[in-house]
Amino acid sequence: MSKTWNQNLLATILEKSNILHHMYILSVSPIVKSNKVEAFSYFSKEKIEAGKIVSIPLRNKIVKGLVIDCKDFKENRSELRSSEFALKKVRGISSNFLFSTEFLEACQKTAEYFATSKGAILSAITSKTILEEAGKIIQKEKETEMPKNEAGKFIVQSSDNERFQDYKSIIRGRFAKKGSVFFCVPTTEDVEIAKEHLTKGIEANTICLSSRLSKKEIVDNWNAALKSERPVLIIATGAFLSIPRQDIRTIIIERENSHAYRTLTRPYLDIRKFAEFLAKEIGSEIIFGDLMLRSETLKRFEENELFEFSPIKFRFVTTANQKLIDMRFEKTVTQNEFSFVSEFVEDLLEKSQRENKRVFLLTSRKGLAPMIVCGDCGQIVTCDHCSAPMVLYGKNAREKENFLKCRKCGVVRTAGVKCKKCDGWRLNTLGAGIETITEEIKKRLPEKEVLILDKDHAKTPIQVKKIVTKFYEEPASILIGTEMALLYLHEQVDNTVIVSIDAMFSMPDFRIRERILNILMKTKDLARESFIIQTRHAEDLLFRHALDGNLAEFYRFEFAERKKYDFPPFTTIIKISSMRSTEQALNNDFKALEEVFKDYDFNYYPAFTERVKGKYVMNGIIRVEKNKWPNDDLRQKLINLDPQYDIVIDAESIL
Repeated sequence: MSKTWNQNLLATILEKSNILHHMYILSVSPIVKSNKVEAFSYFSKEKIEAGKIVSIPLRNKIVKGLVIDCKDFKENRSELRSSEFALKKVRGISSNFLFSTEFLEACQKTAEYFATSKGAILSAITSKTILEEAGKIIQKEKETEMPKNEAGKFIVQSSDNERFQDYKSIIRGRFAKKGSVFFCVPTTEDVEIAKEHLTKGIEANTICLSSRLSKKEIVDNWNAALKSERPVLIIATGAFLSIPRQDIRTIIIERENSHAYRTLTRPYLDIRKFAEFLAKEIGSEIIFGDLMLRSETLKRFEENELFEFSPIKFRFVTTANQKLIDMRFEKTVTQNEFSFVSEFVEDLLEKSQRENKRVFLLTSRKGLAPMIVCGDCGQIVTCDHCSAPMVLYGKNAREKENFLKCRKCGVVRTAGVKCKKCDGWRLNTLGAGIETITEEIKKRLPEKEVLILDKDHAKTPIQVKKIVTKFYEEPASILIGTEMALLYLHEQVDNTVIVSIDAMFSMPDFRIRERILNILMKTKDLARESFIIQTRHAEDLLFRHALDGNLAEFYRFEFAERKKYDFPPFTTIIKISSMRSTEQALNNDFKALEEVFKDYDFNYYPAFTERVKGKYVMNGIIRVEKNKWPNDDLRQKLINLDPQYDIVIDAESIL
């Protein structure tokens, strides 16, 4: 029996029954990340106003959906008759409105920008707890709307201490004018840091929201923010930007350079972009702040799209002693091998022990060695499962018990392997990982405990806090960490050392130099007495920029390089990725895409990690001229692509 026949039969039955008088057809946007369809039709015996949250059946699951429209069946019989699919019934209805009109409009504009649906954006930008507990959210009485004028867009680039002083001044000024502030941060850890720096004296007016809280705490804090008659400071991650306080007149995007503002799954949203759309809709000023802002953000300042809130710092002067050590000339006394810790740093560690000073050492890689290379043919040892480089782990670089672990998919295998290309056994370690550096330090300080902070040694927030607390509380403590550690070290350290960062230069990514300098500057900003860089690329100007604190020179060079190759901020990069079981099938797919995007600048190539879970991966990129995105024709072509393709607008990487 066909679905069309069923639809006609259902319509006829409804027309001849009393159900007709209690029947409504709803247009509902499913709040799911993978959805590209704007809305589906459902039916309900109740009239449900647009803007309410309902539970709906979708692909054998019950999900949340936003009611877009509600029509009386009597006036829309033809819609039911002509529907291609059998209508399903709404399962549950929220008792209140969860989202403001302005928030939904910002979602719509964001959906258009990122070539997806409003429901997908809602899913990515709304706390799962708030959606699930919608019935427990209070419905605040509608207030008289405050005038919403076009507000300014500003930037703050300065050291952490200076920046937070600016933020406190902004908050006080906004409170004095009866306005609230949303302080948006990229991670849950940043919520705690901001709370510590900003809330003294205004604790009663501060609300914190993050996924680290329990469901009850999230609902209670959300309701407290809505009930407060006084202006509030809301410190939260982007998932809570939907909070419908009408008096938010300032949105601050702290740590604007953090890649954590990008969602890692569909719809690959940039929360910074959404916040900008939201600020415009609610008439709020928006402020982007960081020690070192993104090149795209500084370019917008240069073109008068953004304005400085306070004088921008392009030169960072430090009172700490600085030193650049060329590791090409560092060798051990007993062996003709390169050392990963210079004699100068070894002496600094010993001196720090005598004077009860703390030392933080940063390396860009985990394990004993970040890369294993065949000494005969130069082939890198890669994972059989996903083709990413394998990392050596163990107690000592020469131990038989060592093992190899893939840094991408986690697969573990024995270290006693042969080269897959030439069958040779002469495999050499390349680069210094955390464990190798720890091993060298312990040779010099055998009785000293060395703390390690990376994802392998601190897998939970509790473990991280324990390590960081011990480092700051114990005199003469030594901490070795990866880039991850910079997120948790928010008090100055006596001495900071960049032990090894050279491996990052090999990443063929247009943002990599900006990322490296950002790491150098943050590590330098932590140093109280000395800041040391070890490198085998001492001639690279990037290190001179870091030591001089000369960001202006760096940005000039970076803009020139990116313009030469048509990279952002001079173009918008749209990245299309897919994976298949065979290379041939993947090549055929992308040849077909060439025809689809023949009117655009489309190129494709194998991904940097060519295989993931046994499948081949390929990327395609489209460069769109600045200010010519979104483009309706191109956007529709992207939306119409098969779900096998991942689409990333404003891609931060082309690897």
